[in-house]
Amino acid sequence: MSLLTVLIGSLISALIGNTNTMDAAVEGTSPADTFTLTVSFTNVKKEWYKKKMYMAVWKKGSKGFPDVGTQDKYSTFWVQSFKKSGTFDLSKGMYAVSCYLDLNGNKKLDYNIWGAPVEPYCFSRNFTPRFSAPDFTDCDFYISGDKEIKLKLIY
Repeated sequence: MSLLTVLIGSLISALIGNTNTMDAAVEGTSPADTFTLTVSFTNVKKEWYKKKMYMAVWKKGSKGFPDVGTQDKYSTFWVQSFKKSGTFDLSKGMYAVSCYLDLNGNKKLDYNIWGAPVEPYCFSRNFTPRFSAPDFTDCDFYISGDKEIKLKLIY
């Protein structure tokens, strides 16, 4: 199993390993201090409709990006022809996002025998990992108002 496989596996486990909800605002902020981050996907295939997308977000200063159970928030949604995006309510700051599309419904990212993912995944800033999982700074972006990021799934 390659290092990339292990690290991406940790990332994906993190997406489903923490039970924080995405609907609540960041603790300690008022509604006026929160902004909506919309994460949309530009290359969703029709055969992926009715599949579940898993998304996770880390705020700068959070330990462990992208390790198991370390994300600040996560969300899921069912991909449809009319729905190819999900949202987060976030306070002002630097964040990184990771996502994967669960094609077979087993709640994890699957790999081939060489350790390469066989289900679509992506990171904010459309970072493409080569030999290891990304660092926070590879994927970070700043929120100071409502924002949409468009991500391209890697498959």
